[in-house]
Amino acid sequence: MRGVVYFIIVMLVASSLGCVSEKIEKPDKKRIHGPKTKKIEEKRPVDSTRKRLGVVSGKWEQLNGMDGGDMHFIYSTRSGVLFVSHGFGGVWRSKNGGESWEIIKQEDFTDVYFYDMEEIGEVLYAGSNKGLWYSLDEGESWTKLKTGFPEIDDGTYHLVSLAKYKDELFFTAVLDKKYRNGRPGDGRLFVLKRDKTILELEVPANKEITVSAKYPYLFISSPYSGLFFSTDGKRWRKILDKKTTNVFVDGKYNLYVGTIGDWWYIGRKIGNTWKWEQVKIPGRKNTNSIFYFLVPDPINENRLWFGCGGVSRFYSFSAKGFGNSFFGVGCWNGELKDWKIHSNYATSIAFYGDEKVKTSCGEATKYALVTVGGQAVQKTMDGGLNWSNSYEGVFGDTINAINPIKSGILSGTIVVTAVSGTEIAFNNGEEWMKGIDLRLGKEVGGGKLPGYPWCAVSPERRIEGKYDLLISTGYPSPFRGDGVFGIDTSCLVRGGRNCVKKLIGGPHYEMVISEGKLYAGNMDNGIDVLDLETMEVSKIDFGSGVPLIRKFDGKLFFETYEGKYLGDGWRWSGKKGKIYFYDGRVTKTIYEEYAINFSVNNREFIALTPESLVYKPDFLSEEEIRVKLPNKKYTDMAIAWEKGIIFLSTDGEGVFYTTIDELKSGGVRLKEFNNGLLTLKIRNLVYEDGYLFAGTRGYSVWRVKPSQV
Repeated sequence: MRGVVYFIIVMLVASSLGCVSEKIEKPDKKRIHGPKTKKIEEKRPVDSTRKRLGVVSGKWEQLNGMDGGDMHFIYSTRSGVLFVSHGFGGVWRSKNGGESWEIIKQEDFTDVYFYDMEEIGEVLYAGSNKGLWYSLDEGESWTKLKTGFPEIDDGTYHLVSLAKYKDELFFTAVLDKKYRNGRPGDGRLFVLKRDKTILELEVPANKEITVSAKYPYLFISSPYSGLFFSTDGKRWRKILDKKTTNVFVDGKYNLYVGTIGDWWYIGRKIGNTWKWEQVKIPGRKNTNSIFYFLVPDPINENRLWFGCGGVSRFYSFSAKGFGNSFFGVGCWNGELKDWKIHSNYATSIAFYGDEKVKTSCGEATKYALVTVGGQAVQKTMDGGLNWSNSYEGVFGDTINAINPIKSGILSGTIVVTAVSGTEIAFNNGEEWMKGIDLRLGKEVGGGKLPGYPWCAVSPERRIEGKYDLLISTGYPSPFRGDGVFGIDTSCLVRGGRNCVKKLIGGPHYEMVISEGKLYAGNMDNGIDVLDLETMEVSKIDFGSGVPLIRKFDGKLFFETYEGKYLGDGWRWSGKKGKIYFYDGRVTKTIYEEYAINFSVNNREFIALTPESLVYKPDFLSEEEIRVKLPNKKYTDMAIAWEKGIIFLSTDGEGVFYTTIDELKSGGVRLKEFNNGLLTLKIRNLVYEDGYLFAGTRGYSVWRVKPSQV
């Protein structure tokens, strides 16, 4: 996947295509009505004495598609084995210099991600969001090392930096953001001794600290306290009073230091102190960026590699939206010369191999890899002048929606929209269309879409003789110009330049097509209707946003949303809205409250709210059964109507299931359905052609074929 990155939440999109042919009339507000709902007494989840729920079995598998994503850490061992990790979870390994990668699969690695790695002898250590790990087989398998500090082992504190000091391992732990209450993260320093005991050391800086070392020096860096050094781990002296981040120490004890908002610094070792030089990019303004790394080339100290970004990993500070975001290389002799930078943030760098290349400042390392947003891993093979994708097998994207295309030119495919891009799958995810990877960006025409892509549908005939796919983009978006876009997929496959055209302006979410018209849910107000023959746009004005629009049993349904589209969890945290039925003339209220998702089949109605499941035997009926669910962060619902199974997803606890019969009986017992999943952060669910698909946060798309016992 490609593109600028950021983490956003979405719901399941329209499951079929359809529309009415007559001219759309703006409904009279007096005609917007519906039955008053007769609510049956709210039911609580049943206990084990209730009717037994048949077991649903199946093992999830990650699909080999939707590659890329936001990567935040990369490391190369002495033997050249590479590791890359996502900021939401997932660790991938490469033994061929990044030509291909494989995810590390083990049950206790669920939602584990690495911050830092270190080698001591034949042992490889990793600091993570879930404690300290070690490997004795070059990272093929990992064992969790119990530290004796529960707050570290359970993930309350994240291990954000490691440093080898003689034969001992020093590491820092920083309080996770969800426990900080908006305050700077408490930081602590530990040492793993030769006898495997772990001790905590006192340090002069205790906010968001990192450690680095080269015997006999230890260094502690904090954006709240500055940079300190020690030779015994007890007595410390401040040597740089800046908002310092990462520190690299070379063979001469020179220091290369990042900051927050103040570029980089080089500290030249003179006696028992350091003389500082500031490294800036000539002609570029300094904004509130996190300057992550500045490192000298392994064979040429006059050639500097650098990276920065507005994205924060564990620091309280974040410059998202207005910070510098680039990485690059240049020559240094007191000022930076012959520098070349590339857009996108970069938080980590690894060098690979011993091959050299000639540069303007002498010979330098030929191969290097950096972690970036969207494009996951970028690799240079010419000393940093040019970079290309190097993430085959890294399926680490964050999924917006999974769109089964049930009719139209692309019928039988699945269009997956994601934060980093959009791709098309065949045969239920077995194959992926080559050449299709629509990035998020400002460009329109050559393969980029402004705004976050959500829904995808396909017309029966090419629009304007070209466009066989329609994609909606909308909130929350970093770019203006969101809308509904026509996509010429054959043009993209050929590498053409005029492949995308805006057809409707404004932020949109779900869409349905039928009989030559497109109904597009406008996230600001109402429904926009596009005649696909005349290209005329009409409006069903509703006074509020209508992000969800579906077609069930040949009938149109839509849901309103009241409030701001805040962050990536607006669907989960919505509080106001209603669901309506539209027969082409009259709009009728069928549900009076907000729902995360809803579905209709043979007139039966089921909805998921943030707290409950709701059943109506007929969507126009006054009768309603509401069952309160266990307290979880529900994100989506998919229903296998023919099997009578309801699947629910959560952000952090994975997937659960119950049955329609249990819901109708007034009791629900949720059972876990997570066998094989390496993440429990599920954003959206789709049930299609006997398969259940899950869109995840940082692990792309997973699939399972449920079977009942």
